[in-house]
Amino acid sequence: PSRFDATVAERQAIGAALAALAQLRPDAGADQVAAAINLGVINFDSGASTPAPAAAPLLDVAARAIAALPSGARLLITGHTDSRGAQEA
Repeated sequence: PSRFDATVAERQAIGAALAALAQLRPDAGADQVAAAINLGVINFDSGASTPAPAAAPLLDVAARAIAALPSGARLLITGHTDSRGAQEA
C-alpha cells in the first residue's frame, strides 16, 4: 500500500474546491458556496496564525464567491487547532 502524503492530499483537496467554485452558477446560494469551499483544506503551519501559502489561491477564489453572495447571506466558518506553538499565535 502507498503511504499517505499530507501535502499531496492538501493539493488535491484545494484543487477539488477550486474546480467546484469555478463551476458555481452566478446565482449560487450560500449552501452551494460553502459546499464547494468545504472540499478544500486550509492549513496553518504549527504555531502560526496565518494560512500556509498553498491555501492562497483557494482563499482568493472563496473570498470572491462569498462577496458575490446576496446581502444578508450567512456562512459559518469553523476550524481546528493543534496543541503546539505559542498560545499567542
